[in-house]
Amino acid sequence: MTFRDKAALKSNSLVRFKAGVDNLGSSGMFIKTEEHITSGTDVDLKIDFHPGGHPPIFLHATGKVVRVEKTGFAVAFTQIDVHKLGECIMAKLNSK
Repeated sequence: MTFRDKAALKSNSLVRFKAGVDNLGSSGMFIKTEEHITSGTDVDLKIDFHPGGHPPIFLHATGKVVRVEKTGFAVAFTQIDVHKLGECIMAKLNSK
């Protein structure tokens, strides 16, 4: 995941980190992390449905942070291929 650090806008820095996913749906998701992100931040997401698996099952999306909690933050998708999301979920289920 990447996001633009609002505190470092002058340096135009991007922050990248790995996190867990909870409550994934077609309109958004909750990301479990201890990283601090401000509500309203735009994020670029790369969701791995089969970490370390072969073949890899990835989905790219963009979103905006809409809620921040101690355990993570909620993202509302601004762009996602819902058809691809369904394919990724089915591929993950079939890989078990």
